[in-house]
Amino acid sequence: MVIAAQAGRVPISGVTDTTAIQVGLTLEVRTIIGVNYRKGPVTTGLALSQLRAHIVADSLITSARLERRGNAAFIGTIRQTLLDSVGRVVQSYQSPIGVYVAMEPRLANLLPPPRLARGHYWLRYEVVTEREDLDPAVVLKAPAVRDSVQLVVP
Repeated sequence: MVIAAQAGRVPISGVTDTTAIQVGLTLEVRTIIGVNYRKGPVTTGLALSQLRAHIVADSLITSARLERRGNAAFIGTIRQTLLDSVGRVVQSYQSPIGVYVAMEPRLANLLPPPRLARGHYWLRYEVVTEREDLDPAVVLKAPAVRDSVQLVVP
């Protein structure tokens, strides 16, 4: 769906000869909104593979392949938890996600200062059909998918 709104004409200043020439802009703002509807029985799910994580400067960069299953969009949240070598939570992150086709979202999260100490860490990666910004009644439920990957800080 495309929604367009036109504003009034905006004159451009700086034109010295205004007797015969008029210069202006006509502004139009377009908003493009995806529209989905459900007809008949719908199912959704997610396949998670190829989880990768690495540290670049002060950020934890993650990506994974997410493939939608079923005939409806997977709407949910990616939850990431960074654990140290003894299992203590260093930091947690979450990001809303909508999976309509196979994708590999890249997430960059700032690490807590100071920089991570040398050692081994684990990243737990989970994608669930829960959203803080949406009514639970409109989110199609599916089993959570999880994976983890080890990080080494030299």
